[in-house]
Amino acid sequence: MNNPEKTPPVAISTNGNSSNAPSIEVPSLSSTLVQEANAPTLTPPEKSEAAGAIGAAVWSTDKRVNGLYTTFNPRNAWMSIAGIGWKKLATGSDAMCEAMTQLAAHAREKNCRIDYAEENGLVTQIYVW
Repeated sequence: MNNPEKTPPVAISTNGNSSNAPSIEVPSLSSTLVQEANAPTLTPPEKSEAAGAIGAAVWSTDKRVNGLYTTFNPRNAWMSIAGIGWKKLATGSDAMCEAMTQLAAHAREKNCRIDYAEENGLVTQIYVW
């Protein structure tokens, strides 16, 4: 390994003597200026606005399916969650609705734990354990 060819800079103190470490002058800022610069500029939405906003799914964990309901109408499947009530399964496509119905039926038959995500009133994801 080669030795360094350059040496670090040497700062000159105010009395004319040199020291080994360079010095940096930092202007002092008042803490109120820093806090005001980093403060948020918008206020949180009101409750009514937040309810209608598009947001992330709400997860429910460690639940049990105790009933299923469907009709001859396409994409019309529901599952009943113990202690919660009826939840409509997602209607994005026929395959999606059928797959979720099969998962819910399996969870009902085996009394398995499920975790599910609900978005805009529809169950969009199901995990069966």
